[in-house]
Amino acid sequence: MAIDVVIAGSGPAGLATAAAFAERGARVRVLGGNDRPWAPGYGVWADRFEALGWGAFLGPVWRDAEVVLADGETRRLGRRYARVAKRRMRSHLFDRLDALGVELVWRHAGSVSHRPQGSVVTDEHGDTHAAAVVIDATGHRPALARRVGEPSLFQAAYGQAGIADHTWSDDVMTFMDLRTDHVQDALGPQAPTFLYVKPMGGARVFVEETSLVRGPAVPFSVLRARLAARLDRLGVVFRAVDDTELCLIPMDAPLPDLDQRVLATGGAASLVHPATGYQLSRALALAPALAEGVLDGLGTGTDPAHVVRDAWRVVWPDEALRRRELLLFGARLLATLSAADQRAFFRSFFDIPGALWRAYLSDDGSLADTIRAMAALLCVADARTRWHLVRSGPRLPAVLARVAGGGA
Repeated sequence: MAIDVVIAGSGPAGLATAAAFAERGARVRVLGGNDRPWAPGYGVWADRFEALGWGAFLGPVWRDAEVVLADGETRRLGRRYARVAKRRMRSHLFDRLDALGVELVWRHAGSVSHRPQGSVVTDEHGDTHAAAVVIDATGHRPALARRVGEPSLFQAAYGQAGIADHTWSDDVMTFMDLRTDHVQDALGPQAPTFLYVKPMGGARVFVEETSLVRGPAVPFSVLRARLAARLDRLGVVFRAVDDTELCLIPMDAPLPDLDQRVLATGGAASLVHPATGYQLSRALALAPALAEGVLDGLGTGTDPAHVVRDAWRVVWPDEALRRRELLLFGARLLATLSAADQRAFFRSFFDIPGALWRAYLSDDGSLADTIRAMAALLCVADARTRWHLVRSGPRLPAVLARVAGGGA
């Protein structure tokens, strides 16, 4: 039986994309790599995940999120936050793929070659898998999709979950605790990090020390030491630790070649939001549109090369490319700030209208709202933050030229 689509990767982006294609009648094969549980602990804005139709796979949901700027200075964001029930979601997707007749092969994709009627993936054992279209969903270091260059900015985090004596409220998560009075290491406050907290009910809690965006990445050893010092400062004592999480996300990964024959989604397509490090919701939102675009093209007899070229514009439409340039401008500014200046920045950022900061942080925000958010920030910023924004001004002409030209 001819295969319409081969998808490399069995993370949420790959499995959701496979399901979207199969639900529309495509013959799909997934090269899943290793059969291992998903490692990241995905955090999402609950309203966005529900709007995408994935609300059944939310785990704990917190009625609000907070940003702690200093002792006695906390901002409530007025937005529900959630942790994805990743085991349940993964199990559901496997069941769905099985019911749809998707073939799952637990092998890594090795290489790909192309011909007029389609493409051929060779797996790690040397077996070949021919399909009209190949999609890479293998993550931040794609197995098949081609990118030129390397990222220079990273989000790094060290987290642990378990049973602890703590005073965090069960119904409010800490999105960012920006206090730095615990920092005594050699990097000092010039490499700002913050605490991210998910109270899981009762004594159970997940805590994570995070460097938002930095180049080079803050080492895990520093994050682990800072987390221990911070918890000691807060009087939080873990009685049992049953899980640890190491997270390293490229925040400015180069765009894939948008003219290549291999499509990509998720981290392989550089979908990471440069201000947050998130990409799951965007990958889930993209799956149905990508399936429709590819299958409509194949259904009309269009040759696969043209189908893929058009599909890349579904993954990265012009407006998204332009918006990415502005978000990268913001990320590069943040990467230069000290801890004190980063606190001042976020104090101003969360002073702009909520609709604007939500749009700026959203995976589906518009270019216009992103520009409005940046303009609003310049208006409300304190003198120090405004100086940093103005200091970045010499880079703006080149950024705006890329925005005007589509960013690609």
